[in-house]
Amino acid sequence: MVLADGEGLESVWIAHRVGCSRDLARRWRARYQTAQQTWGAAAAEWDAEALAGKIEEALADDYRCGAPGKFVSEQFCQIMAL
Repeated sequence: MVLADGEGLESVWIAHRVGCSRDLARRWRARYQTAQQTWGAAAAEWDAEALAGKIEEALADDYRCGAPGKFVSEQFCQIMAL
């Protein structure tokens, strides 16, 4: 998605190319563009490894706590044993 965005493609074409929804392509594209704005001119001085790390960091999913577990540890172990 990042490479397609770099080619100047719009979200609908990016979604078609990678096989995802337009909404997902739009969200990832927006996250990447927001990250680029925060990097500023410093990004021009980074080597490929540093830039790849920054891109990975920008596109990583945030931690989501989700709902509490429905099973206690012992129950989970019994289920896995089955």
